[in-house]
Amino acid sequence: MMLKIIISILAACLIHEAGHYFTVLCFGGRIVFRFAWGKLWGKVPIPRGIWYMPEGFSLRQKKITALAGFGAEFFAAPIFYVVGLEAYIFVVLLHLILYRFYAGEASDFQWFKGA
Repeated sequence: MMLKIIISILAACLIHEAGHYFTVLCFGGRIVFRFAWGKLWGKVPIPRGIWYMPEGFSLRQKKITALAGFGAEFFAAPIFYVVGLEAYIFVVLLHLILYRFYAGEASDFQWFKGA
């Protein structure tokens, strides 16, 4: 069971960032990821990938790109369930719930402030 949870965590991370990456590519842009540490509740270190929104994107493109990370995670959930990684959906839900407590200024949801 622990191995399934670890695989689910790694898969969710990769799928989340791939969602952003491929969405940006579809819009004709490019992003580069860098490693950073978030702080869950200001204390617990959380590894994460940080990237910057391409210049020249419309607000609509920025919002779609921002949503693509969690969107890709949820889109992949049925596939992981079918192959026996039931823990994946719980990892994704936990990720979404905890995200605002460690994302800080680099939050995917910064593009929705005031919208």
